[in-house]
Amino acid sequence: MPAPIAIGRAAPADVPLAPANLAARPERRTEMELDLIEVGDDITKVLLRGRLDSPGVARIESRFAAAAAADDRHLVVDLGDVGFLTSMGIRMLIATARTKQRHGRKLVLFGAPPAVQKVLDYAALSELIPIVADEAAAMRAVAG
Repeated sequence: MPAPIAIGRAAPADVPLAPANLAARPERRTEMELDLIEVGDDITKVLLRGRLDSPGVARIESRFAAAAAADDRHLVVDLGDVGFLTSMGIRMLIATARTKQRHGRKLVLFGAPPAVQKVLDYAALSELIPIVADEAAAMRAVAG
């Protein structure tokens, strides 16, 4: 068993300071990015990439809200590249879904990675916003 390391002292040379596989880990996207793609006459696809946390929401919320304000278009939101979701992101999604509902349109989420899907499930967001597995199902959800 290695000797304990005293606080305030440098670690011995044989104690790794970081996991050995750190260099092999893929780069994590930290800044939130948003792309809007018009699909057909009445659907906008929203591609989100990054962390949907407080800084991420601050970075994209005005553009996301502007897309929601287009009262003649449904929104399908691709969460496939969202690596992290907090209450601020959930708040933004709920506010946008309510805006779309007031205009008789829908917001549908799709493609959430397992960690993000777990947060969506825990927050019971599917009771307010349709959440589906893929883009085809999202397109069907706004059509029906």
